[in-house]
Amino acid sequence: MSAESSVMHEDVESLRAALEQLRMVTDRMAAAVTYCSRDLRYLWVSPEYAAWIARPAAEIVGQRIVEVLGPQAYDDLEPYFERVLQGERVEYEERCLVRGLGLRWIKAIYVPTYDARGTPDGWIAVVTDITRRKELEEMLRESDRRKDDFLAMLAHELRGPLAPIRNAVAIMRVLGLEDPKFVYARDIIERQVSHMARLVDDLLDVSRISRGKIALQRETLELADLVQEAVEATRPVIQTPGHTLSVTLPAEQLRIEADRVRIVQVIVNLLTNAAKFTPPGGRIGIEVSRSEAGEAVIRVTDTGVGIEEAMQPRVFEAFVQETSDLARSQGGLGVGLWLAKQLVDLHGGRIDVESAGRGRGAAFTVTLPALPRNARETQPAGLREPTAGSPLRILVVEDNLDTAESLKMLLELHGHEVWMEHDGLAALHAFSRLCPDIAFVDLGLPLLDGFEVARRARRDQGTAGCLLVALSGYGRDEDKAEARRAGFDLHLTKPADTEAIAELLAKRCAARGGGAT
Repeated sequence: MSAESSVMHEDVESLRAALEQLRMVTDRMAAAVTYCSRDLRYLWVSPEYAAWIARPAAEIVGQRIVEVLGPQAYDDLEPYFERVLQGERVEYEERCLVRGLGLRWIKAIYVPTYDARGTPDGWIAVVTDITRRKELEEMLRESDRRKDDFLAMLAHELRGPLAPIRNAVAIMRVLGLEDPKFVYARDIIERQVSHMARLVDDLLDVSRISRGKIALQRETLELADLVQEAVEATRPVIQTPGHTLSVTLPAEQLRIEADRVRIVQVIVNLLTNAAKFTPPGGRIGIEVSRSEAGEAVIRVTDTGVGIEEAMQPRVFEAFVQETSDLARSQGGLGVGLWLAKQLVDLHGGRIDVESAGRGRGAAFTVTLPALPRNARETQPAGLREPTAGSPLRILVVEDNLDTAESLKMLLELHGHEVWMEHDGLAALHAFSRLCPDIAFVDLGLPLLDGFEVARRARRDQGTAGCLLVALSGYGRDEDKAEARRAGFDLHLTKPADTEAIAELLAKRCAARGGGAT
């Protein structure tokens, strides 16, 4: 045997050994492997690929790809063939119609092969059928959508009855009845309505944050102002059990770039948690400072039941609650601390917990990026005092009689003229007849829903200057966006904050006094 023949024989044997090794590897792989040529033919296929196509490997090798997969799948995959034959490593997921198999999702990796001149002459493909995975993912997405729709519907149904109760409490305050028993009962109702509304909001926030639907409205804020706002919001839940609260604020200004509503929510959740897990007559403290690293620090402490060491790593998990008797008696959803952590994380901060154990109290520390000492606070637009003179003309459109009548009474006690309708068609006639300054419109109306009422009202020149306010138990971002598209100026989620309504009326009076309508 010549030297040349000997070398050729060795090359062939080496190639056979390499192919055998490849066969042994691919036989044990869940993925299918193919070797294809530049003229788009199969040069070799693994048993897994042959089994997937449901044809013997011998029938596939030598065939054109279009003849095996079918023209539809070929058209879908042709752009990837072109890319790999240009020397590019290609990875993709694609849904295509495979001959004999129907619609399939495939995941593939193409690695180019080269001839002796370094020109791409084909490719090795590793192909995995991921149809079942995609079906499961879609089932999970559909389940998630149904969950979100259910939570939105549940929130709507829970918020509806709270609206007239909150309106009735506001009416009691305006009437100014001072009998101690009356005031005591009124304050209980007000606290429990606020508590119920907060539980509903927390439940929806879990869904929003889980889906990445929280958008922060950042502005430059004085941290001490946010703490004071949170302290006022939680004063009833702190004072009712007889707790004492100490507030320590820094002498210097400490500003942050943050979403006002969300940072107040974080502090409210921490103070509420402290009040909830502290036996009556306990002490709660909140301290604000600037760290040595220049960060803003909020520290909430209590003399409550404490947290066992084994429990501390889990306190920021959703739906995790302490198992103490006090914790069970207080109830709740177990999402307050989870929400606090998620919101702090969104602001680029961190939250930590410390406790010496059962009965030794707890401390929660929030650390947020702080602005330099010379940063200026964003000034909110000032409100002018309500203009004295003629009252506003207001239309209330609401099919729930208790909600409609209580809101009408509250607005009338503020000195305004109020009309009331209970369905969409009657509301449109009222718009034409009254030309109101403001209209509060429920979205779920009979005969004609609130969205269509707004669209038609906006087409009427006589009501073009009316301030349209949507009232709804649906408070998702997509619900608010749909209301804006329909023509509403504002969206208030039930039970609407009566202070927000009063501020809205003041703005409208001020605008009208300045010549606007």
